[in-house]
Amino acid sequence: MVTVTNYIPIIDKMPDKTIIHIKVENPTDHQMPSPTSNKSDFAWVKCSEADAHRRLLIKEHSLEVGLKYCEKLVDTIEGIFTKITNHSKQSAENTWPLEDRNDWIAQCRSIVSDHKAFQVFVGVAGATGSGKTSILNALLGFQELLPTNNEEASTAVQCKVSFNHDERTEYAFRCHVTFQSKETLTARLKRFFADIMQRDEFQEQHDGSIENEDALRDIERALRPTAEMISILFNLQEDQAKNLELEGVLNSNPEVLNLLGTVKEINCSEAADISRLMKPYMDSTIGDHSVSGARFAMWPIIEKVELFIKSDILRNGVVLVDLPGLGDAVQSRESVAEGAFEQLTATLIVAQATRAADNSTAVNLMSRNHEMAMMLNGKFHKRSFCVCLSQIDLIDRRAALRKPDAKANDHLRQLLTEEEAEKSKLKEKGREKSMKKKTRVKLKQSRKRITKQKLDSATMATTKAKLKAAEKDTLLELAKISKEITNAKSRLVKLESEITFACIQARNRFVRERIKSDFQKRQARLIEKFPGMRKTYDGEVSVCPTSSAAFWKCKCALARTPGFPTESYTGIPGLAAWVRGATMQKREEHVDDFLSRLQAQYNTILLWSEDKQELKDTSITKESFEKDILAGNLKQMEQELAVYWSSLKAEVDKRNPLNGKQDLILSKCPQMCVDAVRGWAYKKPEDRASDKVHYCTYQANLSRSGGKFVSKSKETFHEFNWMEDISHLLFNTIVADWNQSLNHDIPSLADAAWLELDTIWDRFMANLNENIHRVEPRLLTELANQKLNLEVLKTNAKLRVQHALKRISQNATQFHPKVVSKIQSEWQNKFEEALEITGSGAYMARQQLLLDFAQENSKRIFRTVYKDLKRQLQKGFDQLPRELADISHYAVKGLQRYLRLILDKVLGSPEFAVKSAALAEEKLRLKESVISALGEWTAEWRSPSLDGYVNDKQIDSIPEEYRHARTELEIMEADNDYLDSDSDSNSVSDTDDNDPDLKAILSGEVDEEMVMDMGT
Repeated sequence: MVTVTNYIPIIDKMPDKTIIHIKVENPTDHQMPSPTSNKSDFAWVKCSEADAHRRLLIKEHSLEVGLKYCEKLVDTIEGIFTKITNHSKQSAENTWPLEDRNDWIAQCRSIVSDHKAFQVFVGVAGATGSGKTSILNALLGFQELLPTNNEEASTAVQCKVSFNHDERTEYAFRCHVTFQSKETLTARLKRFFADIMQRDEFQEQHDGSIENEDALRDIERALRPTAEMISILFNLQEDQAKNLELEGVLNSNPEVLNLLGTVKEINCSEAADISRLMKPYMDSTIGDHSVSGARFAMWPIIEKVELFIKSDILRNGVVLVDLPGLGDAVQSRESVAEGAFEQLTATLIVAQATRAADNSTAVNLMSRNHEMAMMLNGKFHKRSFCVCLSQIDLIDRRAALRKPDAKANDHLRQLLTEEEAEKSKLKEKGREKSMKKKTRVKLKQSRKRITKQKLDSATMATTKAKLKAAEKDTLLELAKISKEITNAKSRLVKLESEITFACIQARNRFVRERIKSDFQKRQARLIEKFPGMRKTYDGEVSVCPTSSAAFWKCKCALARTPGFPTESYTGIPGLAAWVRGATMQKREEHVDDFLSRLQAQYNTILLWSEDKQELKDTSITKESFEKDILAGNLKQMEQELAVYWSSLKAEVDKRNPLNGKQDLILSKCPQMCVDAVRGWAYKKPEDRASDKVHYCTYQANLSRSGGKFVSKSKETFHEFNWMEDISHLLFNTIVADWNQSLNHDIPSLADAAWLELDTIWDRFMANLNENIHRVEPRLLTELANQKLNLEVLKTNAKLRVQHALKRISQNATQFHPKVVSKIQSEWQNKFEEALEITGSGAYMARQQLLLDFAQENSKRIFRTVYKDLKRQLQKGFDQLPRELADISHYAVKGLQRYLRLILDKVLGSPEFAVKSAALAEEKLRLKESVISALGEWTAEWRSPSLDGYVNDKQIDSIPEEYRHARTELEIMEADNDYLDSDSDSNSVSDTDDNDPDLKAILSGEVDEEMVMDMGT
């Protein structure tokens, strides 16, 4: 391979023009690695045997490298070709045909833009007060980025957090705030006024009974969120809003109307600034949001907040979605959460550890609709679903130690015994220290008295020596006791932490088993019909216990939460590892696809940049080759692909999960629907002994057209959603087949498709070689040299087929959520008719009306819904032929363009002379720039530098064994205890001789052995 680095213009003078020929010299000391078409040299190809985390790390880094050089080369080629074209369009065309050049540039730009649009959504959901936002802040690495001080408001707003690719300092933190549309706000206000009317009517009939009082409270509770919103945004109380009615309320604050449907952008250089500026849009902070200077809180009309920051967990397209709280009473918020589920690759449910451990609380971590959506989308397994137990640091040690498992834990019993022993020892040593201090005081006093007495010098000296020796002994004993006290305190701190850790771990195990048991029951329906899926749906569930409070304390070296000596014990690193791991499959699929596309771009520009090696004495031309050899072979290949695409589409259609399901649905669902409608009148429809719901609760469900309504009675929340109940009758019948077909069987057709593509491709290459051999055998050498590069085009075609098949299941995620609204539209008129029934006996009459409608129309409704769902699904299936045809076009055009470049290399260009020195200089600069960039690209693909890149291989869970790590505070306390601040360092100075040995003992500079030497 020739590396072009030196171009020497040789100018020949002719009568009417100057012709410049280019002489190419091969350098002998070129330092940059030569570009290579040998794909196996690249690290992202050779890493296939590495563990999954390192493999993906290398691939994702290599992808960033390829994108960087793609953009660099596009800028270079466009800039220089513009100048070449200004000199001579024909010369530019001969250098690289415009159509092929523009196609290469367009492909590069498409790769870059498609990569920037790539996102892997991980939803973070949880009940209000679960600590969800605190967990998010810990994962992101910013303690107070998202507001956590107002649970009602922060729950209301969906927040998406993505990686910020903007390198400008002033745009280090970006935020986009999207306001609700006027239509959304109007619909909410209409519901509010309808509920007020219902409440007022009921109040007139209220007889003071407890049941009626509970029903009235339900209505008031349903009214409260919107009433608060009206008060916050429009500064109106309920009676004022009633008088103004809908339009009057909307027009009472024009500033709010001006904000509806708009997007506000905020850019900052510091995390504290972006947190402060976006806070008013996410919590109840009052701010100036208007031209007039009116101040009010904005969160009630915020639809979503998109935040862009630099955080390791967000790299490579990962997006964390802070979903509104599960079980939210406001339907518009719930719809925001439900609408996001279909986009999620993984779901993280946050639940307080204390609540999850309560035996009286059912493990109900998500809405039934969310659970069904995950099953239909093939995401209801441990790789896509995780329960995050929050606030595990909040534990009642006494209560934990009273539990049977704690009493049966031998290790824990041993720790408690050691703790009691250390406490006893500490008390005993404290008493000893107190006694020694008293002895020392007496000795000091004795020395002072001796000094004042009139004794002969010999007696004085002997007595003082004895007293001094006794005081030295006492000080040494005090030092020993102080050290023992310090050790006992340190041991108690460690024991307290270890006991707390053991209690937390015991609770974690208990909760994990409860969640696992519940998960197994829910997952069972997916494997009853397909036992072969047990490997995927194995009943296991990912549970990550965490403490964000302990995590941030670990960042402070001074003091930590007991039981959490290092960050790994807080569970946050393990949770981050789960998030990154849950996104790995989709990220690797993306990176494999884009590296293959980049490889094709690399090969093309590399081939174009190589020196021409023209064949001598050949009669074949590019035109004759394309017309007589290539065109026929490409047409045959396209025809063979079309035939196979037809058979592939037939195989896909066979796997439609709704095929032949109509009879099953119509035989089971109508009667179940009648039973469900009958159950609407009861608090627990499945319990025949259940109490009936109150008249007002029933009416609230009617007024919401069977949509979501949350009732509260005796601190217990009860969620009603009639239309979801009916839709689940259908889904329960088809969910196993739907999941199996769309998420497993159809995508697996890619394996057979790849084999068929190999066959068609090999046949094309064999025919091409045969035809070339007949016309110009010398071309076969270059064709053989380019075989691996041509294979890249085939790989890209294979990957496109795989994506097309997966897109069928991805598109299906948009269809099943529409079933609820379709069923609701069928029931809408009957709900309105039921609301018109008033007066005595209205409750029973309404029930009977709905029951009669179900008995007479449920079969028709299910048939309609089934046909509509099948039509929507088939519509998605029918997009496949067009996508497959595009793949044929892509493969054929890619082959055509690459083979054309090969011909340019070996057959040459019709124009070999250029017309000016300036043009020659531009061509020289183009060649040098391209080859230099290719050399750098090659070097980085061969030996990537992974410094600064995120390796997802982190700790998977909280360590099983406790390993204590001393804090700075413990070290400081130990030092202080050892020095013993109560010791009087000036005590010796009271004596006449100011004994330096004693001062040394007091200062801690002399050990016991040295003291003995002094005494001797």
